[in-house]
Parts: sequence; C-alpha cells; structure tokens
Amino acid sequence: MLALACITLGTMRVIYIGLLFTVFSCSTQDREKSNELNKKGTDYYFKAVSNMTYPGNSDKKVFADSCLYFMSEAIRADSSNKSAYWNKMGFEFGLKEFEEAKTTAWLYYKKFDDPVGLMRLGAIYYQLNDRIKSKEYFKRALDFYDNGLKAGKFKEDSILLDLAMVNLANDKIDEAREYYERFRVTSRGQTTFKDIEFDSARQIFMGEGNAR
Repeated sequence: MLALACITLGTMRVIYIGLLFTVFSCSTQDREKSNELNKKGTDYYFKAVSNMTYPGNSDKKVFADSCLYFMSEAIRADSSNKSAYWNKMGFEFGLKEFEEAKTTAWLYYKKFDDPVGLMRLGAIYYQLNDRIKSKEYFKRALDFYDNGLKAGKFKEDSILLDLAMVNLANDKIDEAREYYERFRVTSRGQTTFKDIEFDSARQIFMGEGNAR
C-alpha cells in the first residue's frame, strides 16, 4: 500500500527538491542564512542515503545527524522558511525518524495551512502500521483539498499532482487517474512524467515493490 516516501508524498514533490531552495527565498539576512543551512542539511541527507546501503557504515549516522541538525538550524534561523520545514519533514521520513517526522509534519500543517502535512502524517502512520490513523489523516487531507477548491482557495490546475496523490491515498483510483493524466500534459508533467503511464506512476507513488 502507500509508502509515499515523497509527499512524496516524499511524497513526489521530492522530484522537484532542487527547486525548493529558491521557491520561498527572500532578501532578508535571516532567510539567506536559513537557505544556506537548508542546503547543507540537504547535502548531508543525500550523503546519509547513499551510505545506507552499506551495513555497519558509521558514516551514515554522522551524515543523518548532521542533516537533521542543519535542518533544525535552518528553521531556527528563519521560522517562516517553508522550504526548510518541507525538507526537514521529508528527510526525517526518509531517515525513518518517524516520531520527529510526525512533529514536523504537524507543525508544517499548522504553520502553513498546507494539507501536504496531513498527507505526510498519513504516510508516517502507515509506516508505523497504524492503519486507522493513516486513513484518518489521508481523509482529512482529501477534505481539505475538496473544501479548498469549493471555497476558491486552490486553483485546480495548479495542484493536479497533489489531487492525483490525495485521491490515490484515499483509494479513489478513477479520480487519481484523471488528475494524473491532466497533470502529465502540463509543462511540469512533461518534464518528469512524459513517458510514465498512470499504472507505473501509481507504483512509484504507493511504493509498491520498494524495500521496506
């Protein structure tokens, strides 16, 4: 079922992680410092991940600890840096620091009013084998998106991938397929998913076949 290590939900937006350093940037000194720490944390995350395949490799813990330290410092430097929260939430999930990831995901959701935090919580509880809470958070995320669309808070065309994933997480396969196909023909979709059919994308999103 759903691993959603992206938003991807590590969920999936992780594919666009290179963009996160600039999307929310501003000209303040605190933000610049935060972005620098954010980038250091990201560098250590990929070092940790690349060392995870080697049993007994002590470097992976050093890299993982360094990653999370710099991400915490990035948030401390600028608590409005959404990118830093986003990355920390995803990195904690990727490093299987699920208790910390729960806290960060909840703070992310409350601070930025972003349903991706709810999706991440759903994925975390799935990994913790708490299917009841997992379904609860995925349903809350779907309701958030539905209500946001009705209220005009979201523009449907700008969140097609999010809608595909939240519907998939709630076992609404037909709806997920429709949103995915609409996303795939956008410029972003063409860049990343041009040659990936829905069934293949579904396996990626749901983590089917991935090591657990």
